[in-house]
Amino acid sequence: MSSIRDWYRAAGVAKGERRSFRAAMKSLGEFGSRKKSGKTGRRLAGTGPAGRPRGARGGEGERGRGETQREGRLRMTREGRSIVVPDSPGEPVVRIPGHALSGALPKDRVLIRVEKRRGGAPLYGKVVRVVERGIREFVGRYAMTGNRRFVRFRDRESDLLLPAELPGGLAPAPGELVLAEIAEYPSGGKEGRARIVRLLGETHTMETIALAVTSTRGIPADFSEKALEEAGRIPQVVRIAGGTGKDAGDGLPRVDQRDLPFVTVDGEDARDFDDAVCLLREKGRDRLLVAIADVSRYVPPGGHIDRDAFARGTSIYFPDRCIPML
Repeated sequence: MSSIRDWYRAAGVAKGERRSFRAAMKSLGEFGSRKKSGKTGRRLAGTGPAGRPRGARGGEGERGRGETQREGRLRMTREGRSIVVPDSPGEPVVRIPGHALSGALPKDRVLIRVEKRRGGAPLYGKVVRVVERGIREFVGRYAMTGNRRFVRFRDRESDLLLPAELPGGLAPAPGELVLAEIAEYPSGGKEGRARIVRLLGETHTMETIALAVTSTRGIPADFSEKALEEAGRIPQVVRIAGGTGKDAGDGLPRVDQRDLPFVTVDGEDARDFDDAVCLLREKGRDRLLVAIADVSRYVPPGGHIDRDAFARGTSIYFPDRCIPML
């Protein structure tokens, strides 16, 4: 091979990795270290035919010598390199060359084949398959190059530029923030596509920040239809047993204490009010009453509201809004 472009093709180097690849080649010499490859000419040291890492097999499910398989989350470093952080604690990160991503995107959970190297050298691997997609919706910026439309999504562990579909009626300006969804994931050398869903304006607001967090983290902003139906069946009137504390008709004794000076520990702009306190002076002693939301009364275990709450895990608070757990 006499041209650096030949080396790019042989090693399967993506455009975004060519600068670092070229620097690495220069550090080895004019065109790097070469090895004879019989009648087929020369190839990169450490690679097999067609630029595959030495020991790699053609089939996705096969393993070569010194190779293992691991599962983890795909991320992108600040330098733009793709890495996989294995699920098992203590396992080192694995670098994934651009040509070995197999259509995976940052935040995807992937199964990788790891090539072991000697002497403590960094581990490299190839994505065998995507186990779970990490991004379905995202907030990005709209861009145009010639007649082509793109949406760019960028955060601490991702930097994506995807061709964009623009539904009729939407006319974003270049640089405008948009909410987009993945219309097609990359596959078999084919680039992925995004579909613009909503225009969000030119600058970030509390709404766009909340959308950016919920979309990229997969946080459901709405409750399921079954949970909403279940909530609609909850009585809106609390039955009181005439202040006697006796059974109010549903098996639960209740006392009307609305005349007591309860105060909440939350401010006026709080997103929910689920507890309050009252301090009374009785017979020379202080009596503290604590009122807590009676969740178990309205959310039966195993119900649809309970399942939605379990999936969310916690309420998520923003300066101007809250995504409630239940």
